[in-house]
Amino acid sequence: MSDELKPAACPFCGHDNVDVFYEGSSDWYVMCGMCIADGPSGGSKIRAIAAWNTRRPTPEQSRETRERAESDALTLVGHAEYLRGMGQSDMPSWFLGLAERIARGAGLMTLADRCAAMDRSALGREGSDADQA
Repeated sequence: MSDELKPAACPFCGHDNVDVFYEGSSDWYVMCGMCIADGPSGGSKIRAIAAWNTRRPTPEQSRETRERAESDALTLVGHAEYLRGMGQSDMPSWFLGLAERIARGAGLMTLADRCAAMDRSALGREGSDADQA
């Protein structure tokens, strides 16, 4: 058995914030820091990693993860628009960037592209050389 997480990215949301945790009663488990999916506990660290490495989302779990990611991304877009309306200049871009990463991680490419376009538009970078590359 290997003690390396495979895939290093979460099979549910695609985020790479996956780590191994110890639960105090000699029980190890793996959890994604983005969508909070956790692997079955396996007793030892190596067994917990092996259980995670063979875990795949069910169609129902995948749908729920995508819906949650879409909701989170749209909430962030709303916050960005609110802050922009309040005259903020830096935070809307941060919210839109986070919304884009969440959407891309869940495979919501249309939403991710929309967030990126809103960010470029807000920063006045539409049509700039950086966008052409």
